[in-house]
Amino acid sequence: MENREKQLRRVLLRTKIIVAAVALGLVVLLIGVFRMPWWLAIIFVAIGFIGNGLLAKWEDELPGGFNNPHPPKEDPLQSCRPRS
Repeated sequence: MENREKQLRRVLLRTKIIVAAVALGLVVLLIGVFRMPWWLAIIFVAIGFIGNGLLAKWEDELPGGFNNPHPPKEDPLQSCRPRS
């Protein structure tokens, strides 16, 4: 079990390093290309990461999404359609 925990910690550390490198690269890009102040670039990148995470979580919860792979059995719009 210890070996598995060490492996998981290594993977998490690598993931954190990659995310930090991507964030730093985006900050440098915003500063270089758009001549943005460094503090504003950091805020933009942080809001982007948080917004992307929230959007992905919301999408995954929708019917047919990652966390809810089976679509509902009933058509939710069926009660709104006129009967023929």
